[in-house]
Amino acid sequence: MPPRPAASAKPEQLLRDDDRRAWVRYPRRLEMFWQFFGIDQEDLWSATVQDVSASGVGMSVSRDFPPGTLLTIRLPTTAHGWCSCLVRVKRCHATGPDTFQAGCAFVRPLTDAELRSLLV
Repeated sequence: MPPRPAASAKPEQLLRDDDRRAWVRYPRRLEMFWQFFGIDQEDLWSATVQDVSASGVGMSVSRDFPPGTLLTIRLPTTAHGWCSCLVRVKRCHATGPDTFQAGCAFVRPLTDAELRSLLV
């Protein structure tokens, strides 16, 4: 597990050198929860955030999702407890037995303040 960045670290200091996306994606390991959007259910499933940007999140999950699936995710923040966000699965592929990497886009991009609260 990579060392946790200092509390004073700025998002610009957490960049991966090889990442050339339109939105800066920050590596981050956070335990999170998800559930299907629009389905009346009480269950939350756990997942792990791999990286996050203002426009999306990469996460490790225990199941496959078809592209277009809508999920409600709950992310831990430093200032607000848990933040609930709606995401659309863009891609999902197996990375091991019962382990998948899902790339999701936020339906509403995160504000700078929301993104910072996930990085510190």
